[in-house]
Amino acid sequence: MHSPLLPKIAATDLSSAALAGVLQGEFDWDSSLGWAQFTPDRYFRRLLTRQENFEIRLLCWLPGQSSALHSHGASHCAFRVIAGEATELRLQGGDRVLKPGDIGRALPADIHQIANLGEKPLVTLHIYAPPLPADAPAVQEGRSVVVVGGGWTGLTIATRLLATGEADLRVTIIERGPDVGRGVAYGTFDPEHILNVPASDMSIDPENPRDFLNYLEDHGKGVPPERFVSRRLYGDYVLARFAQQLDQRGGRVRILRGEAEDVLSDGTGWKVQLTSGKSVAAEQVVLATGVGPVRLPRALEAIRGESRLIEDVWAPDLVRSIPTDASVLVLGTGLSSLDLISSLRRQGHRGPVVARSRHGWWPKAHLPESWRGPKLVLDVANAPKTAEGLAGWVRQQVESRPEVPWQVVFGAIRPQVNRLWATLDSSERDRFLSEYRVEWEVHRHRAPPQSLDALRRWEAEGWLRTEAGELVGSRAAPEGLYLWGQDGVERRVDRILVATGNESDVDRQGGLWAALRRRGLVQRDDQGLGIWTEEGGAVRSADGAVVPGLWAVGAIQRPRLFENTAVPDLARRVAELVDGVLPRLRAARS
Repeated sequence: MHSPLLPKIAATDLSSAALAGVLQGEFDWDSSLGWAQFTPDRYFRRLLTRQENFEIRLLCWLPGQSSALHSHGASHCAFRVIAGEATELRLQGGDRVLKPGDIGRALPADIHQIANLGEKPLVTLHIYAPPLPADAPAVQEGRSVVVVGGGWTGLTIATRLLATGEADLRVTIIERGPDVGRGVAYGTFDPEHILNVPASDMSIDPENPRDFLNYLEDHGKGVPPERFVSRRLYGDYVLARFAQQLDQRGGRVRILRGEAEDVLSDGTGWKVQLTSGKSVAAEQVVLATGVGPVRLPRALEAIRGESRLIEDVWAPDLVRSIPTDASVLVLGTGLSSLDLISSLRRQGHRGPVVARSRHGWWPKAHLPESWRGPKLVLDVANAPKTAEGLAGWVRQQVESRPEVPWQVVFGAIRPQVNRLWATLDSSERDRFLSEYRVEWEVHRHRAPPQSLDALRRWEAEGWLRTEAGELVGSRAAPEGLYLWGQDGVERRVDRILVATGNESDVDRQGGLWAALRRRGLVQRDDQGLGIWTEEGGAVRSADGAVVPGLWAVGAIQRPRLFENTAVPDLARRVAELVDGVLPRLRAARS
């Protein structure tokens, strides 16, 4: 059936675009169905012909079968859907569904995954130029790790697992969103959204702190170590390092689109249940769900669900959907609010913008350039063990060193924060969170100087106004949204953007965390910061015991590791977790 295609293929330049053109031609494509063959354990690849410069293959997929994430080495690829529906996930570009007659293509460097998510068998015809080196799909058998969450943390875990070189390791990443690796922070397309950490501290590899700087240099984008680069560019780096490992260890990672709703023990391992009804087996499960949903202030409960109240402030094209003359209230004065206001300005927004928080404090500024003085090391052995005492101790460390920028002092305190946090009992933690947390965070989570310069410029122009005060009520009317504080004076705005932070309390998040809590698999902390974990990320059950094979990493670990949201901290947590997971996989194998 493929013979009429051969001269047409041979007459092209064998690029993916040219091969796609051949597959768009008139031909009895259904005749290829006679060569279809299916196997229950994995999709089937049938070689139809192999020439010196290209080959044609028929790929056959039963419902639920999927390839691993893969590139094609040096080969260009084009394929046509003959029967069924193919879902193609592209590492850089989200998903798309191809129906009979649709054409897909991939350059040699492209990484994608094809799955049959429908209810009928799928048959696809592929042309590769030059021929592929492998004749069979990558096996799915092996020691399985399921990572729940495909943002920065989930993809970095997969990258580090691949880098171990474990031959029979298989990783499945469960991700409900359209992209992997970037998460909210690094999925933005706005070039004005820049990192709030210098490039020198953004390596995903704690053993190679210059890795991000080296990536920038290798791609002709080298910057001084203290420079703050765009979030989008950083996301490119994270995906590139994953792709690099995938090229070397191909066939070992699959992306499963969906939302995990439970993790069940089957006696020998785990089964991760999805809301779709599907499930995936695992020997080890890593919870890398990132930050929780937006925390809606109590004062806005009366207008919850109102379309002009925007909780998903990072939804695609959100800023473009806001009329340029609309009055906007941004709730929150943190780093996210800075990015939102920057996007509004970039889109030419003319209406008045008010940023409001309880204190009205914006993040403090990073130093404009790297500190050239001696490294500062602080001894915390005798630090106070109360919230008030610690706050005074921090101020004393700054005031006693007038020759040292306060940012340098905070930089010396940062590595000790988790140790200091561990000395506080529950009541003192409550007091710190209620009385000192905001002051700590505006100093600790700083902003690039250029971002704050722009903020002050907009305030001076009168376009932006910053307000302090807690909201106590709200109502919706046809002409706008009304809010008021303790003085009872109402203000009308056209849109409210909620950037007040994310919910960390697992008892308020529902979904997966509710299921895990209900069965006692996780232990919530008294402050509602997350769940208790052991060193390395092993999850602690409700009765305090370690849950074998269940791990968590990220902001959810804040009960034990209060300072655990920035890349330098998370990169170390990921390394510790992989170091803990591997021995258990090897022990199960022996």
